[in-house]
Amino acid sequence: MERMKLFHMCKVFWLLAWLFVILAATWAPQVARASNTSIGQMDPVCQSWPMPTGYVITSVQLSQPCNSAGTGYAYAVDLPSDGMTVCNNRAEPAPYVVTSLATSTKCAPLFDEGIIHSVTDGMSICGDALSPIPDAYIVTSASNTDKVTCNGASIYRVQSASAGAAMCSISARPSGYVVDHVNSSNQCIGFNSYTLKPVTEGVSACSFSRLPDGYVVTAGAQTPNCTDGDLHGDYWTFNQPYDGVVVCPFSPVPSGYYLTGTVNSNKCYGASFGYVLKQL
Repeated sequence: MERMKLFHMCKVFWLLAWLFVILAATWAPQVARASNTSIGQMDPVCQSWPMPTGYVITSVQLSQPCNSAGTGYAYAVDLPSDGMTVCNNRAEPAPYVVTSLATSTKCAPLFDEGIIHSVTDGMSICGDALSPIPDAYIVTSASNTDKVTCNGASIYRVQSASAGAAMCSISARPSGYVVDHVNSSNQCIGFNSYTLKPVTEGVSACSFSRLPDGYVVTAGAQTPNCTDGDLHGDYWTFNQPYDGVVVCPFSPVPSGYYLTGTVNSNKCYGASFGYVLKQL
């Protein structure tokens, strides 16, 4: 009798164990799907609200709740991925760029519809400020003969910034580089190109370069190498600051320093004095 009771108890135990295995197997994919959903689409964002960092707009629709908040439109937003179609608000998160554009119904009347990809060397993107260009990249050539791919906008070819690279003047200046000189070019739809040089201690470069973060201007000189149409630049010499350094009047004052007075100086073209920096 005891043996029979033990047999039935073992049978019930194994049946319960088997049911648990089945339930766990069916529940796990649901948990994974729920987890994936949680990092994907978000609730609609009203037009006047800040965009959530790292997201793109996938559609635009009229919204009564947003209308009550002061605007009539809401954005559906999602995390970006290669080949995704988005409403082009010209602010796609790095490293994504817009590779084609077209008129759109799901993005109207606020945006065109674009396709985004992660930027790579030699990639063609929609220019004329219709696509962001990640900071480490520059425009090396441009064309406006293709009126279809970018819905009438120019097409820019981009590559990683590097020493000696020729960058179209329409390109944003990349951080970590200065403009060495101006060149005539037939690759930039009527614009000149600029030769890049890495930022180093004591580097001299055109005054319309991107100012190196944390550097000061310690000298200036006239040069024909930095003339681009109506833009006439000088050569500026950039150095890292230190206590007591003399900087030109047109130098930025870096964080952690202040001006203590002036001294006579013939190093700054266009000025006869310089400022002395003191560390806080």
